[in-house]
Amino acid sequence: QILHSHVYRYPEVFSSRSVVLLGSGPSGVDIAMELAPYAKEVTLSHRGSPLQWTLPKNVSLAPAVVRAAPHTLTCSDGTELKADTLIFCTGYKYNYPFLVLARSDGHLASSQESLGANNNPKPFNLLEDDEFLGPDMGQGHLPPLYKHLIHARYPTLCFIGACKIVVPFPLFNCQALFFLAVLEGKCQLPRPSQMLLESREELKKHLRDGLPLKYLHRLERDQWKYNRWLAETAGFEPLPPVLEKIYEACRSFRKADPTSYRELNFQIINKDQFRIISS
Repeated sequence: QILHSHVYRYPEVFSSRSVVLLGSGPSGVDIAMELAPYAKEVTLSHRGSPLQWTLPKNVSLAPAVVRAAPHTLTCSDGTELKADTLIFCTGYKYNYPFLVLARSDGHLASSQESLGANNNPKPFNLLEDDEFLGPDMGQGHLPPLYKHLIHARYPTLCFIGACKIVVPFPLFNCQALFFLAVLEGKCQLPRPSQMLLESREELKKHLRDGLPLKYLHRLERDQWKYNRWLAETAGFEPLPPVLEKIYEACRSFRKADPTSYRELNFQIINKDQFRIISS
């Protein structure tokens, strides 16, 4: 049985099965924790460094899977895993099918011009082709965005919520307030050529650092500096520092006990302090 985490719903259906999860990101770890009480054994297969987490007894770690045969998966170190089910926890791709391509002459491309072989979206290289209006579904990234938000060539086109590995709703609210300030004329954007230049330079640095293209909008701990920049530039009240402190506390609790960290409740005392009120 092979499926993607997108269609996973209930752990009970995997009772007494050997399950291998391909990927140890948030969805992979969360599903592993849910499966542990029901599955015979659960294996997290991933390419990164070993997880320094406390895992249930029937959850183990394995290197990346490089070959598959019926009921057997072979890892990069030669280890063979017996599996009844393989779940791909490999993330998601941006999908905005209602957007279209723009040609260099300023006109919109026809539907046939927008498609390549087998009616798939044409490949897109941000460094070489800046006339792209719609995102590339094959690469997992978006067109040139100024500050992960505003299309460099079409500054009234805004992608709220494209950033990954963030505290979503506070960040989305900051993005919405920033874009509102732009639309109301309270915040002046750079010229499109400058925004395009900055987005190019950001991408070049990202690739020089050896990071995958699909992680271009992955902020993680940079999200707090990003949120502050949005607030300072657009002139709205920044997020209280206590949110970052709660975020870091949650990260620590999740690593220590990924099975029960969600049971913790946090109470904000003021803009700088919080306390845990129950668990």
